Amino acid sequence: MNKAPRFMKEYAKYKTLNILRNELMKEEFKNKGTKTIQGALRAYEKGMITVDETMNLINNCFE
Repeated sequence: MNKAPRFMKEYAKYKTLNILRNELMKEEFKNKGTKTIQGALRAYEKGMITVDETMNLINNCFE
């Protein structure tokens, strides 16, 4: 059984909550980060990208 997809979804949730709870970050950057993470998960669920590519997008959501 592959545990990477479950870890990826949990990490995406963790990263999103950390972004949203950050009081020092502007709303426009919060929105950009969360949209990037949601888009990466959506693309993975549709089979367009791999787990590795999804994790890379989640980690670099502000670039």
